[in-house]
Amino acid sequence: MPAACVFDASAMLALIFRERGHAALEAIVARRRVHMSSVNVAETLHVAQRRGHRRSRDQLYDDLVALGIRIEPVGPEEALEIAYLLERAVALPPPARTLSLGDAACLALATRLGIPAVASDAAWEVLDERLEVLPFR
Repeated sequence: MPAACVFDASAMLALIFRERGHAALEAIVARRRVHMSSVNVAETLHVAQRRGHRRSRDQLYDDLVALGIRIEPVGPEEALEIAYLLERAVALPPPARTLSLGDAACLALATRLGIPAVASDAAWEVLDERLEVLPFR
């Protein structure tokens, strides 16, 4: 595992809710620099609240910061990469075709930083040869 990686929302939600794969994610957070796109952070906070997490949105955000998660803004470079990835995904068979805006934001950040993304599966690697996706389940 490289020194740094990018978590998508599904990885952080699995960690928060202690779902399958959470032990591997805990080890990554303890030993590596973890980045998240601000889009994935927003998705994580929203889904956690929708699923009834007992901590408030603000408390969960503070928890991410306390864990050392590096929250990265979406800039013009990522915006172009997100659009590119979404366009590529439309032409592919499932599950790569089901790429969401949040998924694309995670992958765009990983591409910009030159580090792997940690996600629920590696199907997205077919979108672009520059992508490395490490499945946590």
